[in-house]
Amino acid sequence: MTERSMAEIVMVDTFRAQTVWASWFFGFLILANIISVYFFNRSGEPIPGFLAFSQNSVSIFMLVVGIMAAYGFFAFFVRTGFTRKATFFGISGGALLLAILLTVLSVIIGLVEALIIGKLDLSVAIEPPVIFGLEYSMTLQILFNFLQIVLYFFVGWMIGTGYYRNGWVVGFLFVVVALFTFSVNDAFVNSSGIISNIPWMPDVSFESGAVVSAVVTVMMIVLLALWVRLMTKRISIKLQ
Repeated sequence: MTERSMAEIVMVDTFRAQTVWASWFFGFLILANIISVYFFNRSGEPIPGFLAFSQNSVSIFMLVVGIMAAYGFFAFFVRTGFTRKATFFGISGGALLLAILLTVLSVIIGLVEALIIGKLDLSVAIEPPVIFGLEYSMTLQILFNFLQIVLYFFVGWMIGTGYYRNGWVVGFLFVVVALFTFSVNDAFVNSSGIISNIPWMPDVSFESGAVVSAVVTVMMIVLLALWVRLMTKRISIKLQ
């Protein structure tokens, strides 16, 4: 069996298992959204669209999936004879497919939500997407949501691998790295001021700020993926 075929098997199997988890998760998320729409309908206040409503919850879900990748999927596939390289790329591919699926589902549910609110003539307005304190397009929101949940997955995988490989004491340092990563990401994505305060970019436009933020997020994802790859390259797999 070639490396590519092994990676494809890992990708399909992990994606299949994760979609089962995601179906349960989205069921509760939709229920929570329905409850929030009901209460906001009574108060008359605007609500975030489902894509914005679900962003933080989906990110945390992907963080947990990333941790599970280290303790569950990676160890399992290596124990059953798959190479570490194939397992790494297979899990990464499955995570990207899951991120695409969750993003598409969030968009579809958001569109259905807006349609239902319009048809039922509810006294609820959906807030426009906001980033850097400014309104922006749905396309940009979809891109940022996708990058965020991919980032959270690799942060979770980094934490899980750190604990699995080094134990609880040293593993705690990986939590510190994760918190630092979240802080940097939050500063670039959710802050309206950090981009404009960069000395060599004093007059950055909104569009340029969005590009810089996206590039920073992609760079962090790549660095985390490379780090996980290096840690798992010769990691000792526990029998149980």
